Amino acid sequence: MSGARAPAGTRGEKYHDAAGGRLVYVREAPTAAFWDARWLALAERDLAAAAPRRGTLVTRTTSRHLPPGARVLEGGCGTGVNSRHLRAAGCRVVALDFAPGTIAWLGRRAPQLNPVRGDVRALPFADASFDGCWSLGVIEHFPEGYARVRDELRRVLRPGGFLFLTFPALNPVRRAWIRAGKFPPWDPARQDRFCQYALDPRRVAADFTAAVFTLVERRPHLGLAGAEDLWPRLERPFRRLRGGGRPARWAGAALNAILEPFTAHLMLLVLRREGSPVRAGGARP
Repeated sequence: MSGARAPAGTRGEKYHDAAGGRLVYVREAPTAAFWDARWLALAERDLAAAAPRRGTLVTRTTSRHLPPGARVLEGGCGTGVNSRHLRAAGCRVVALDFAPGTIAWLGRRAPQLNPVRGDVRALPFADASFDGCWSLGVIEHFPEGYARVRDELRRVLRPGGFLFLTFPALNPVRRAWIRAGKFPPWDPARQDRFCQYALDPRRVAADFTAAVFTLVERRPHLGLAGAEDLWPRLERPFRRLRGGGRPARWAGAALNAILEPFTAHLMLLVLRREGSPVRAGGARP
């Protein structure tokens, strides 16, 4: 996913899963075919529009924690926009996705990203293979939860390496709407159309720090997108801010910064991998 646009799953029906402490978005199941259709529809446009840049959220965050030349995995790379930015910033990148058509396209159009088809729940890499891992809008798409993803990311990161994790979050306004009963209770009978969760950042941080990670940084992201998700009528005026001239874009950036503490669609967690290497299957050497 690109940090510049709202992830898949927004605008869907939303339900409150009280037992899980999260929102459930019902739309279309995020299968490999779903992601291929989404990414391949955007692929050529993204390739043409996304000249490699060093000033993105992904590259700025990475450079604060990893030196040039670090080996970085993007697990769930989509069209490879962020992997291209990371490579331009001096990282040795591996771009992984489980959508076969998307990876085949990347192999033809961006082989320098070392595209690999694989599942983030069973990564095809040796233990301690990476200095850093980016997971941009991935852990929320598994009905069974993200424990297997967490454990695989822990396994392939070297001790002292960094995990950069984003996911749709229960921001303050979403929490207020839950307390006000604005979301109907989750009905597991809708599971066949499950798309994603909006997760409690405190719970996610606790689950990762209980598994040999230390929380280093926490930052809300995409205030405009979160407001659009709550109030869809804002999408058109916000689109004009994003796509207008420089004054409109400056106004949009200022409004986004004001809204982020309250309506951020995503939360970014930066976590440091502690301890000794963990072998596949969870065994320590």
